[in-house]
Order: sequence, then structure tokens, then C-alpha cells
Amino acid sequence: MKKTAIMIKIGSEMEQKKKGLFLAHLAVLLFGLPGVIGKALPFTPVQLTWLRVLLASLALLLMVRLFGQSRPSFRSPEIFLLLSTGLLLSFHWTAFFLAVKKATVAVGLLAYSTFPVFTAFLEPLLLKTRFRANYVWLACMTVAGIYLMAPEFK
Repeated sequence: MKKTAIMIKIGSEMEQKKKGLFLAHLAVLLFGLPGVIGKALPFTPVQLTWLRVLLASLALLLMVRLFGQSRPSFRSPEIFLLLSTGLLLSFHWTAFFLAVKKATVAVGLLAYSTFPVFTAFLEPLLLKTRFRANYVWLACMTVAGIYLMAPEFK
């Protein structure tokens, strides 16, 4: 009886490890796939961004239909917030696809992964919180790491 309990526990730990490994690989795939697709498709960065918006909109519409959600109603401040963040996100994706087109997918993904740097500096400004020295230090370390990993700056 004791041996069976140990075997079940070991089996459970192995399943968790496999699940974690699968999820890590899936995250890497999802993180890098937009760059590979952006490099491979013969569209401009603006066209790629609009394609991404179209696909995301269709996916959201499908989810709304599948789960029977009603269309939310928004008040004026919420609409302004949604539009401004949408514009910021569209600029982000256009810049990302431009980086991928002009350089390599690896360099584009390096630039893409700098969002913690912007978060460290924008969060205190936008949310009226105090600057945290450790966040600024980590942001500087991120920039230094990117500098070391990037092949060259032109």
C-alpha cells in the first residue's frame, strides 16, 4: 500500500513536470511566432498590424458568440481609455513588425521583450505611485543585457 502511494506521487510529479515543460515550450512558440510570421509575410508593418487586429477581432467575436456574452456598453471615459490604449498598442505592434522587417526576428524579439523597462518608468507616472529603485535598477540591467545580446546597432 505504501509503495503504491509513492508511485502515485512520483507519477503525479512527472505529469506536472511534463505539463510545465509543455507550457514553457508553448509560451516560447507564441512569443516568437509573430516575429517569424511578420518576417515571412510580404506585407508592410502597418498591413501586418491591421491583419493582427482583424484576426484578434474575429477571435473575440467568436468567443462572444460561443459563450453567449452580450456586447458591453461603455461610458465616455472608458471609450477614451480604450481608444488611447488601442492606439498605443497599434504603435507598439507596428514598431515591432518594422524592427523585424529591418533587422532580424531575434533583434525584434529582444526589443519586444523590453516592455518591463517601459513599465518601470511609466507606472509611477501614470498610476501616481512612487519610483522603486529596484525596478529602475532591473530596467537598466535589461537594457545592458539587450546591448550585450544585440549583434550591432545601426
